[in-house]
Amino acid sequence: MRSTPTCPILPGRYRRHYLLHCGLLALMCGLLPGLETPVRARPRQLPTTFVRLSTGQGLSQSTAQCLAQDAQGFIWVGTQDGLNRYDGYTFRVFRTDPSQPSSLSDNYITALCADRSGLWVGTQHGLNRYDPARETFTRFQPRAGDEAGLAHDRITALHCDARGVLWIGTPRGLHRLEGERLVRLASPPAPAEQTDSLSVIRAIAHDTTGKLWLGTNGGLWCFDPDTGASTVVLGDQPVLALHFDRQGRLWLAGAGLTCFEPARGRFTRFLLSRMCAKVRTVLFLPRRVLLTTVVFDRRDFPDCGGDRPRRSAAIAGRTRHG
Repeated sequence: MRSTPTCPILPGRYRRHYLLHCGLLALMCGLLPGLETPVRARPRQLPTTFVRLSTGQGLSQSTAQCLAQDAQGFIWVGTQDGLNRYDGYTFRVFRTDPSQPSSLSDNYITALCADRSGLWVGTQHGLNRYDPARETFTRFQPRAGDEAGLAHDRITALHCDARGVLWIGTPRGLHRLEGERLVRLASPPAPAEQTDSLSVIRAIAHDTTGKLWLGTNGGLWCFDPDTGASTVVLGDQPVLALHFDRQGRLWLAGAGLTCFEPARGRFTRFLLSRMCAKVRTVLFLPRRVLLTTVVFDRRDFPDCGGDRPRRSAAIAGRTRHG
């Protein structure tokens, strides 16, 4: 019999927050292996509980790549070696099984997206749909000669929009799920030297009008699903994470942190330090922005000069983002 999602006894209105916090720490424990300096913050008024979750607590591998919460309340953590389902007490690990075609297509999890019917799982080798009733996976992988289907077996981003449409990012562009079929969409017109980098989709978000905003290795572009029109908004800058705040501003994480106001067409860049920083994820809290995994890499940022690259770090700052 399948277990139902549970959590330690807390008032009902705090249970969801508890699971989210547990999942966040599971993510951060994997992404911040070198963080040793304690971070100090003012005490919160809400009765918030933080629990450290790692391999000692059953997580399949310590490098957490992505995080999602499904309609049943389970927290899902994707790692470099397996998909983990957390019920508030224990982990259940899902891995590929060569003898079972209904298992995951690969153990290296790259993206997660929960919808009304289940969970979508992106991996290094294919897209998977998880059926919670049967606890099985359906695989979507590239097929030889299929020019309209999945262009690459590595999934780099997943996003479900307000209409319930699933959008899939790969190193070779954007795809949309139509029924049981994946449809490949054209990349925006761009100079030849930017075409390849703009096709590597790293993050997807939608605004209140239904337009999609796509973060790529080469910048930011906007796609209108109704007309099929696409426009490059920002080039020559990696965009690894996207988030719309309540005021309609779009926050971009990548080469530092950038705020874009679509109505005004204005970008505001926030300098994190004098060193070159690559931000992989951004989390918004009331009047505060938390940036995780600042990776220093001379290959990505050749202008770093003599600064010594680091594997990871974390920076927390305040903002009035609303």
